[in-house]
Amino acid sequence: MPCHTDKEVIKLHALLRERRAMREKKPVVGIIVGVFDGALDGLRAQLISRTRCGYTVKLLESKDAFRKGDTVHLSVAEFHIYKGETKEL
Repeated sequence: MPCHTDKEVIKLHALLRERRAMREKKPVVGIIVGVFDGALDGLRAQLISRTRCGYTVKLLESKDAFRKGDTVHLSVAEFHIYKGETKEL
């Protein structure tokens, strides 16, 4: 069994709290803009996680080779989050 330092344990618990809080909140929905030469422009997507490089989102609609439910990694500039009230999906 691996031995974890206190710092690692604290970081792990913080990550778990963040994931739990994200699940309990209403889904964050936005629009994809300027990805793959416009292949995903205008598609609605649900935010799954925020990373240092941008966002991981789940597609809520299908278009061309991309299917509803596919996971896509986007930069901050490529995913515009709705500022208004989010809808329960």
